Order: sequence, then structure tokens, then C-alpha cells
Amino acid sequence: MTLQPGYRFDALVLFPAAGDYCVVNEPVPGTASVTRADQDRQLLATVSVAAGTPVSNIDTALMDTLVAAAQRTMPTDVRAAVIADLRDGLKLTRFVPHPDVTDDEITGTQELVFFIDLSGNVAKFEVGNKSFDPKNFDPVTFKQRSYDPNFVDRALPLGGVEEWTLQSAFVGHPFHIHVNPFQIVEILDPNGVDVSAVGGVDKGGGAIDPQYPGLKDVWKDTLWVKSLISNPADFPAKLATSTYKIKIRTRYQRFIGEYVLHCHILDHEDQGMMQNVCIELPDGGGGANCARLLRPVDGQQPASMQH
Repeated sequence: MTLQPGYRFDALVLFPAAGDYCVVNEPVPGTASVTRADQDRQLLATVSVAAGTPVSNIDTALMDTLVAAAQRTMPTDVRAAVIADLRDGLKLTRFVPHPDVTDDEITGTQELVFFIDLSGNVAKFEVGNKSFDPKNFDPVTFKQRSYDPNFVDRALPLGGVEEWTLQSAFVGHPFHIHVNPFQIVEILDPNGVDVSAVGGVDKGGGAIDPQYPGLKDVWKDTLWVKSLISNPADFPAKLATSTYKIKIRTRYQRFIGEYVLHCHILDHEDQGMMQNVCIELPDGGGGANCARLLRPVDGQQPASMQH
């Protein structure tokens, strides 16, 4: 598994025999790391396992352990189905976190772009609301902005279901959004190949990156948005050969009011790579005041200042 900043996983580990075991960080290409540097295989920790019942077949032992737990703890109306799933390749179909977001549910779209502007004396850490075409980059429409706590960047309707497109124009960033999780639809590499399916191969940058294959249809609240550009001199000339395009879907449920989305690299977030999101009732009611707080387009006054 790949652990980016903000990622969380539950892992079930079974040791077949007593002894010492190594916890290893596998090699990572620079394009998949917040350091942007290739990382060699590293020893993270050792685990000393005391004597117990040796396990000759890990798969069988794991299945037997989970079946026994299901027999003890599962409600009677689902117990048989859960146990049948476990005995059929350790499937967990009764534990789907959320129903899939289907095409006919979609009520709107959102776009998001991460960028670090290094053209001035001070670096600007920014987020934009409009995707860019890597093969036909238009600097006029490329308008990212740093965080402003006084405004809302996205006003979204309670009950809405939207498809988001995520991009980064300079280095990779872990996208994180509060409150509502999202389902991964596809992750396209710079050649337009979906590398999110089971068995997919992501060779962007030349080295195989294992973090995306198998993520299709998975639900998350944090996801690495990859860019192969790490040298400021390569922007925007190398966007066409360096930009990944990610599509996710999410439902806005049960919550009215403000929350944030941001890059989960702490110093990027603190320096402005963040946005305020506001959820309101479709008719504008509920007291959230999303429209009043909406951040104005460049050159316009805030709604609360207009007469």
C-alpha cells in the first residue's frame, strides 16, 4: 500500500511463525513522493513475534479466523451471507462503504487545479476552479488563487451529486476534502490511459508507480494528484507530457455550512493551498449564506459590498 500524507488504511496482519519480521518501505519514484526524490528500499521497523500456533497456509488460516469472528459477531440476518463471501476468496461485499455513484445521479461538475506560482519573489500556493488543457495551455484562463478565509470558493447544493476533475500543474499534491467522501472514477496518465484499474501499470516518468492501480471505484477522502513537472522551467512547456487527470464523484449529504478542501502537505496548506466550501439548501435557505460569501471573480466586488 502507498501512504501519502493524510492517507489511512486498516491492515490485518498474520504472522505464520515465531521470529523477527521486517517492516519495509518499498522503493518509490520521485514523482510519487512529497520529497520529489527517488527513495530506496528502507527498513522502517522490526516485529518480534512470540511462540504460538504455527500457520502452514496463511490464506486458509486467515479465512478460518475471519469466519469464526463472523459466526460470533455478525447479526443473524447477514451472518450466512458474510461467511459465504469470506469462503469465496475473502470477499467483503456486505461491507460496501457507500453505494456506487451512477451516471444518472450526476447533477453537476466541479474542477480543481493545484499550482505553486514561483514566478515572483514569493512563492504562491494556489488552487483554481477551472481545469486546463495540457496540450493547448491558455495562460489567460489559468487563474489560480491563494486561500482567503473571508470568502467561499465553492457553493454547492445539499443533495447534489457531482463529478470532480482534479489536476496539478506543478508537482504532486494530496487532495483532501472534509465531510463528504468521494469515489474514484478514473485516473488518466499523460497519455490518456486509465491506470486506476486492477492490474493497471503507471509508468509516468519512466519508473513504475504502484499507488494508482486498484483504486478504481474505491472511496477515499484523500488522493494524490500527480504531476511529473518538478522543475519550474518546465511549466508550461511540458504540461502535455506530465499532467494526470483524475475524475471522482461525491454526494453532498446531511451537512449544511462551511468546510475546507486543501493539499494535505501541511506547509502547502498553511501557505494558501486551500479553499472554503459551502453547502446550502437548493433554494438557498438553511442559513448557510453561501451565495453572499462566494468569492468574487477578479475585478468584481464581493456580493455583500455591491449596491
